Amino acid sequence: MPAPLRFELDQIDLDVIELVRREFPQHIGHIANFHWATTRSNALLALQHFIANNLPHFGDYQDAMVYGEDTLFHSLLSPYLNCGLLVAKEVCDAAEAA
Repeated sequence: MPAPLRFELDQIDLDVIELVRREFPQHIGHIANFHWATTRSNALLALQHFIANNLPHFGDYQDAMVYGEDTLFHSLLSPYLNCGLLVAKEVCDAAEAA
């Protein structure tokens, strides 16, 4: 299974994580292992990673579940689409071109 792409945190990321810890100590989720892209350029890298590594098996395994594996062949692109770092058409165009 392809390893999910992880991104290094920059100072803005670190500052926001600290703000969340300080201001929202009872938040749901886990910020200790935050690895999402927070820039457009890194979101585009995430798209390229999906196209190259996950898309070839996506249709066969998109709904597979394996104990201990959280992502498998999922695109992991939804957060980038939801916050505007990626546009749906460019994701569709990249998938179609592949």
